[in-house]
Amino acid sequence: MSRKPMVAIIADALREAETAEQKVAVLKKYNSDKLFQRIVTYAHNPLIHFGLDDFKPKTQLGKQDGMGISKFMHLPEDIATNSLNTNEGEFAVNMVLSHINDQEVDLFLGMFRKDLGLGLDLDIINEAWPNHIPVYPLMTPGEYNEEPLNLWPHIILQEQPHGERVNIIVRNGDVQFRTESGDVTEKFNEHIDQFNKLAQEGRIIFDGVWNGEKFILFDSIRYDGFVEGSDNRLGYNWRFNGIEQMWFLSKIPKDEAIFNLPIYNVVYNVQDMKKEVAKLGKSCYLRSPSGTWHTGESAEWQTVTPDDVS
Repeated sequence: MSRKPMVAIIADALREAETAEQKVAVLKKYNSDKLFQRIVTYAHNPLIHFGLDDFKPKTQLGKQDGMGISKFMHLPEDIATNSLNTNEGEFAVNMVLSHINDQEVDLFLGMFRKDLGLGLDLDIINEAWPNHIPVYPLMTPGEYNEEPLNLWPHIILQEQPHGERVNIIVRNGDVQFRTESGDVTEKFNEHIDQFNKLAQEGRIIFDGVWNGEKFILFDSIRYDGFVEGSDNRLGYNWRFNGIEQMWFLSKIPKDEAIFNLPIYNVVYNVQDMKKEVAKLGKSCYLRSPSGTWHTGESAEWQTVTPDDVS
């Protein structure tokens, strides 16, 4: 019989480990195995989506002395980024199953089914490999700080929307609503069609607030950058204006749209910003037009109150 691959050895050790502490110890022991870490990432990152949870193979499940799983690790990326559609993805997975080492079949299928069957969860994984799978990526505004504002080419001033923060995740026809803690919620599913139209069935995240009547959308982020936790390809001005452009292309009438944009203005210096905030008498967001998106607190997105400028 052929020598057992290292990823299969690690998997067996995890199956034998009975407690969370024992599983953490196994992962720590093999923390230098980058291939196994990639397999775990694909299987357990909740934002990586294959659409193959119920996939049923139509071919033989591996062969003795077949090729190792490392030869096929481009496939999860191809499917997750929609370089392959569902039918093409299923065909490719079936092709691999007829060539892959039979001792690695369970791990290969487990990636796409999002269940390796090893008793792992995010707490175990991140205890053994700190921050291996990041917490739900969310950017938050920092406190008011006048100093950096003088370096911005102009200031985007928005009335701060109040309500329940929601991310609308659109992935080529699949729409998912998540709370700010990353939990999936189905209470907005009746609005799936509108967000498919808005996104033109692309791969994008709409970040906003549900105020009880409409979603107030204040940002849009490319899906792959969102999963990575940072994206410096587009400044905020492009991301925000992109929502307006997508709305125009969607042809959704304003009186029928379940979403809207925050009331906003552009000011060119700090003194004009202070006057506008005082006049509005409300908490506002200040956004740098070139500010990039990343998870965590942002210095290029601030909250300002009338008291801050009085």
